[in-house]
Amino acid sequence: MKRLFTFGLLLFCFDRIEAQNLVPNPSFEDTLPNPDWGGSAYIHNVITEWYTPLPGSADYHSLINPICPNCIASQQMPRTGNAFSGFYTFDTAATNNRECVSVKLIDTLEAGKRYRVEFYVSRYEVFKYGCGNVGAYFSPAAIMTSNGITTYTPQIENNASAEPLLNDTGWTKVSGVFVAAGDEAYLNITNFTPDNLSDTTFVGGGISNNVAAYYFIDDVSVLKLEDTIPPMLPISLTPSPNNGTMQLRGTFPAGTRIEFFDMLGQRVRQEDVPDGSTPFDIYAPELAAGMYLYRVVTNTQELTSGKIVIAR
Repeated sequence: MKRLFTFGLLLFCFDRIEAQNLVPNPSFEDTLPNPDWGGSAYIHNVITEWYTPLPGSADYHSLINPICPNCIASQQMPRTGNAFSGFYTFDTAATNNRECVSVKLIDTLEAGKRYRVEFYVSRYEVFKYGCGNVGAYFSPAAIMTSNGITTYTPQIENNASAEPLLNDTGWTKVSGVFVAAGDEAYLNITNFTPDNLSDTTFVGGGISNNVAAYYFIDDVSVLKLEDTIPPMLPISLTPSPNNGTMQLRGTFPAGTRIEFFDMLGQRVRQEDVPDGSTPFDIYAPELAAGMYLYRVVTNTQELTSGKIVIAR
């Protein structure tokens, strides 16, 4: 399929983040006065604020609760504190089977305001699959069932083609910015993409019957942004033609990347761009002589696009 590119420059803002995190118990540390540990310790039975839409059973994991024998069964340690949660994002045994972690925000989001969402995930190594699809959906009312959860469209979603979320020894950040409609009161995190469209990877290993993808989650935040307009530098990629060495200039927000496509629309190179206004040198010796399309994007918008010629 041919790709169409819109040429031009989109203006954007740097953000000053206001202090309050709108997510209560963001690191899953605060437990109920009389937690029901059971055999596996589900979050709605153990910690404050968070719950899991039924029939799901997102789990609580902790280092400091010896009466909960199944609270830690992984090589992964909490990113901060002593606890984190975990949930299924894909399951080969049941179509669109999902577990979701949900919480009521401290305040309803304000219409027209921009919010930065951030959380960290790590793949549970005893499961045989990875899944790059995980996102955050803000709902006006509590979602009480995970049945049909793939019908919701998350406001923030991991870019699975750029980050397949296969790391099982550390934590990977998922983040993004969106403009609130003004009725968002609950935050829900899971894979909202149907199985047939999900970016899954069979990694093997693990336990024989764990033919699914399961992820730990820690340090969830929702922060309101106050826009400030910095001095803007126009985005340019020069020189053209070049021999594979070029320089990208401009003012870039966090999470920017540059993508190159051949004239058939196939992506042939992708590279992360540092945020700020520092010129960024690109060295692409693998690109053959010819014309390429490029675009500079974030997870939520295209900043600019154009053509570049490489001459060997």
